[in-house]
Amino acid sequence: MEMPSAFHWKLMKDVNPELFEKWGGFTSKVNIDDCIPAKYKELILCAMAYMVHCKPATITHTANAIEKCGATLEEVFSVLSMAMMMGGAPVYRDACLNLEEYFTEKYYKEEK
Repeated sequence: MEMPSAFHWKLMKDVNPELFEKWGGFTSKVNIDDCIPAKYKELILCAMAYMVHCKPATITHTANAIEKCGATLEEVFSVLSMAMMMGGAPVYRDACLNLEEYFTEKYYKEEK
């Protein structure tokens, strides 16, 4: 599966390099492993992406949680369930639709 386009970051870098640099500095400070380990921060980002129905962020942060931080499918589903608790079935459905291709390739390839 191809990851979502990062055009928005290229645009920012091209149009306002100073903002791009400052944004990168800010996110690198927030994303450090501190009192909240990186895996849990990534899972929190997943929940936020699910809640705001942001497809690129949903795919990117779910993939990061699993592939870079070692989150399990069960952990991601738990976060998805918590987002559904706050946002209802539409949050769950949209996130699942946005993640269908990624999950199919990663977990359900044999069932196609």
